Amino acid sequence: VRLDNAGENKLLQQRASSADWKLGLEFEFTARDTPQQNSIAEVAFRTIANKGRALMTAANLPEELRFRLFAEAFQAATLLDGLMVVTVDGAT
Repeated sequence: VRLDNAGENKLLQQRASSADWKLGLEFEFTARDTPQQNSIAEVAFRTIANKGRALMTAANLPEELRFRLFAEAFQAATLLDGLMVVTVDGAT
C-alpha cells in the first residue's frame, strides 16, 4: 500500500502489523506534504475504507470480528467500487 508519510498512516501501519490484525501488508511511504504525488490515491483509499467500514457496520459485526474481517470487507468494497449500474429496458 502506498501512502504519504503522515502520522495517521504511520498509525495504520502499526495497527496493520499488530498481533490483532496480522494483515501482512507492505507499506511504502511517499514524501510528506506532497499532495501532487498522492491526492487521487488518497481520495480513492478513503472512499474504499469508508465503504469497507459501512459494510461491516451494516453486517452488525462485533468489534472483535471487525479486526479479523478488515481485509475481506475492504476487498469487497474495492470490488463494489468497480461495479456499474446498467439499465435494460428501463429496469436496473
